[in-house]
Amino acid sequence: MSMRRIRVTLTLVGIAAITALAASACTGDAGSQGLQGPQGVQGAAGRDGTTGPAGPAGATGATGTKGDAGAVGSAGPDRGTFLSVTPTIVAQGAVFDVAGAGFTPGEAFVVSILLDAKSPSGAAILSGGTVNNSGAFITRGNVTDQRNLIRATAVAVGDYTIRVQDGKGLAATAFLSVVAVAPPR
Repeated sequence: MSMRRIRVTLTLVGIAAITALAASACTGDAGSQGLQGPQGVQGAAGRDGTTGPAGPAGATGATGTKGDAGAVGSAGPDRGTFLSVTPTIVAQGAVFDVAGAGFTPGEAFVVSILLDAKSPSGAAILSGGTVNNSGAFITRGNVTDQRNLIRATAVAVGDYTIRVQDGKGLAATAFLSVVAVAPPR
């Protein structure tokens, strides 16, 4: 290598060493903090985290105020009248009971036996009374105090209709069979 080159290289190394020494010797105390710079652009929102466990149930709330009364409902279906004869098979001269429901409360009623189905005048009144406050009745006792008596002379053996009608016209019917009295032995 030429001398010249060596000299240039040594000169450059010397200058670099002096510069490094000067830079390290010039370090002083830190200066005061500068002014705050402007706020940067807001970053994108992060992902939602996982849902935590459910909390305990809260206390029962206070009872609310009472609501308005509802409208009056419509009348229920008319179930009609009902009539029962017990027993349904009786011997001539025997007694039987007649019970009814669905009649007009407080109204008089008449119990009759239809002797001739072809003629409305073919009926015989057996008893009567007054319907109770529930619309029901039952006849009991002897003929004069509302017991139904089939007389052998008035009613022949056969099948009949017992009819009850109250003072307002409500009526019902039931079946009755009259059989012959067995002769004594």
